[in-house]
Amino acid sequence: MSYDCDNEWCPRIQRFSTNDSTVQHKGLSVGDDYDNNVLQINNTKQIVANFRKSVPKILPLVAAPICKKNYVYFSVEVTTDGDASEISWDLTNRKQIKMLHSSDFQSISKVSSCLWSGNCYTFQMNNSGNTNRNGEYKVYADGKVVGSGSSFDATTVHSFSLDARKNKFDIGSGKMKGCRWLRQKTNRITRKKCQAVAAFRSGCPATCNSCE
Repeated sequence: MSYDCDNEWCPRIQRFSTNDSTVQHKGLSVGDDYDNNVLQINNTKQIVANFRKSVPKILPLVAAPICKKNYVYFSVEVTTDGDASEISWDLTNRKQIKMLHSSDFQSISKVSSCLWSGNCYTFQMNNSGNTNRNGEYKVYADGKVVGSGSSFDATTVHSFSLDARKNKFDIGSGKMKGCRWLRQKTNRITRKKCQAVAAFRSGCPATCNSCE
């Protein structure tokens, strides 16, 4: 993504944002763990490559990706009755930006990726047909089941949130604390810190219950 500079002219550069420190422009990094278009391109390249194929595809069982700092492992496992042309799913973040999508698979499929921690997500399983489909699905994030079902209704929604894994936030007086520190406090102190520190509400949504 490219944005205009404030009160000055700045040229666009031929780089995709990435957290790879070896990719720089005039000695400056072109991204970080949050601003990382390269990761998003790699996560969706299979979907894009098969966009115009006329025949259903089987998404292969793939090895778990190695997730970098502040990312967590995410996967979706789907088993259908063999007629899955009407089944699809979407994953969006708290800004309603679609992060992942999958459709046109058959029988058994598994999609895995890395998700940025410190965000709220909505997983939506869709069935565009007039009848329910038999089968099951499970959604995993950071080693936990965050959604599952034993059949495919018209629309099923699962919401979940992830605390930032590595980030630390300024809580005043030059002190930097993370979500793990916040979780270790008593419920009263945790609620107080979540109310007082906006960065906690944004970066630790699971602990602060701040997705809504």
